[in-house]
Amino acid sequence: MTKKNGLFVKINYKAPKKGEENGLSVDKSNLHKFLFCAGTLNKNGGTMIFRAKDFEEADYIANNNPFINSDIYKYEIYQGDVISL
Repeated sequence: MTKKNGLFVKINYKAPKKGEENGLSVDKSNLHKFLFCAGTLNKNGGTMIFRAKDFEEADYIANNNPFINSDIYKYEIYQGDVISL
């Protein structure tokens, strides 16, 4: 995926094992504002990439999402033209 001079937040998460609760609730009201693309998504977890206009917004995305308080979550902030899923 290529976007000139991009700033992106890549979020990886794993689905909880069978029988475990994840306690996630998703507010989709601002999804169109940030979501750039979604990569891998299956029963084991997924990857999402969000675009950000600056580092403050990237930090906001990374720290204000349904996965942040879970041990199934990690994020990376990228700046550049290419992101690999």
